[in-house]
Amino acid sequence: MGRKLTRNIAYWMISILLCSLTWLTSGCKDDFTNDGKYKLSFSVDTLKIDTFLTNTTSPTEVIMVYNNNEEDIKISVIQLETERRFFKINVNGKAGELFSDVKISAKDSLFIFVQISGDELGKEEPLLIEDKIKFIYNGNSQEVVLSTYGQDAYHFRQPFHIQTDTKWAADKPYLIYDSIIVDPGVTWTITEGATLYLKNRATFVIDGTIKTEGTTDKRIVFRTYRKDKYTQNKSYDQMVDQWGGIHITASSTGNVFNNTLIRGGSFGIEVDSAEINESEYRLTLLNSQIHNVGTSCLKASYANIYAVNSILSNGKNGSVILACGSYWFDHCTITSFNQGMGFYKSGVTLSTIGFVESKSEANAPIDAQFHNCIVMGSNKDDLMILQAEDITDTTTLHYLFNHCLVHLDKKNDLQEDTIHFVSTLFNEDPQFQIVDQSKVTFDFHLKEESPCIEAGDLGVVLKREKCQTDFDGVTREIERAPEMGALQFVAKTEEEEEEAQKQ
Repeated sequence: MGRKLTRNIAYWMISILLCSLTWLTSGCKDDFTNDGKYKLSFSVDTLKIDTFLTNTTSPTEVIMVYNNNEEDIKISVIQLETERRFFKINVNGKAGELFSDVKISAKDSLFIFVQISGDELGKEEPLLIEDKIKFIYNGNSQEVVLSTYGQDAYHFRQPFHIQTDTKWAADKPYLIYDSIIVDPGVTWTITEGATLYLKNRATFVIDGTIKTEGTTDKRIVFRTYRKDKYTQNKSYDQMVDQWGGIHITASSTGNVFNNTLIRGGSFGIEVDSAEINESEYRLTLLNSQIHNVGTSCLKASYANIYAVNSILSNGKNGSVILACGSYWFDHCTITSFNQGMGFYKSGVTLSTIGFVESKSEANAPIDAQFHNCIVMGSNKDDLMILQAEDITDTTTLHYLFNHCLVHLDKKNDLQEDTIHFVSTLFNEDPQFQIVDQSKVTFDFHLKEESPCIEAGDLGVVLKREKCQTDFDGVTREIERAPEMGALQFVAKTEEEEEEAQKQ
């Protein structure tokens, strides 16, 4: 019995030893091809990354390296070409600048992650920055080009108070991490072409006055700092709730947004209740757009506002919400294609009930006029009228839609109202150029077959100078009726038609 046990132990020891030798020799065997005819392929030849701001780190981009051959390949060297390291790479989870003997099996791939970071460039204009990732193996040398523009920026990392009259120029963009507060009695002016990149805590509190002085060619932009994509077809710049919004408080008046684009916030502009001074608007919107926000594009209570040639589009809790005040809209396009979960889901909500708890302010008059506007969305009703049940004075709720397109439920009896709706088109499709909710892509220019073409009131254009050009600066001809909405129809050239068909 003892001899048998000893023999068995010896047998197993020899077997283990032979298996170990086999594993070691197979592990040491070079199974990687040395034949230079086998080449790697890449997901891109040139990785183009949107402009990054210095003193920050860009979002991560990915390059895929494919070995589509039947043989394993060992890459002798993966390295960045230049010495000044704006680009940072990570190969299969390991960061560095030089990688040796990187193995990639047959019919397999590896990931290379790319980021950009760097100090100030000392330049006002964006600077082209390029590098190359070199791959050397089996006598082959291949490369992937990395290309971006770097730009210096003004950084506001902490809450910042504007305490004296201040003008922000457009020489460099602004990267804002937290709140900007404009103190009472102070005017903050932003000049044409300025871009404000906003992180998630960025919110603007206007106790004084804000004035943006954009132009058609050099608009001012408020947007998320993120320029990368969260899916293959959608970018963070198309998402809502990327930053806060613009809050105009009770002490603020005389605010003007001219040729300004505001998008991607949790809200657009909110105007607090205050005593109305009829000699000055608390807010004027000229040739501006507030787009894709988490709640409302424009919400105001006890305020007076004038908006012309402006686009208020896709507030998830209603694009325009107005209560207890005086409001005038000329040639505006108001849409609500974002399906929200809140109470105010219509494109426009008009209310005699203020957004305050005080009983003395619970109900007050509202005067809201819309001339040559489009109110259209994907809701059952894109106009909501709210009035307290115990209010019997018909002058408390005054509104007018003159030569407008309005989307209403087919059962809504407002369609029979000829006092508040003059020459109004109900439930017509305005025929916007692009409404693609799945890709969050919109173009509110009109198609040639749009019923809004020449359906506006020419008297509005003749009476009000700011209506004589549209959002794009296109002249509204006085020989014919204008289009409804913020954008005149302009026929495409043959070249533009061909390009559109290619897309």
